[in-house]
Amino acid sequence: MGFFGFGIALHDQLPWIGPIMFQSILGFGLSFLNIAVYGYITDCLRDHAPEAFASINLRNIYSFGTFTLHVQF
Repeated sequence: MGFFGFGIALHDQLPWIGPIMFQSILGFGLSFLNIAVYGYITDCLRDHAPEAFASINLRNIYSFGTFTLHVQF
């Protein structure tokens, strides 16, 4: 709902409150997704959990860096 609503609100050029509301729904949903992923890693991948968390953090750092470089240029 958050992704589609945000895209539709931008496409229809709604006032600023429309995209902000859908973006807040999106952030709320993604926080629950993170809880589920971290729970799965700690429960099902106990012997590989440190490596899994390191790879998740490395992916976050890499995606932040690529986004920052993309925005600057």
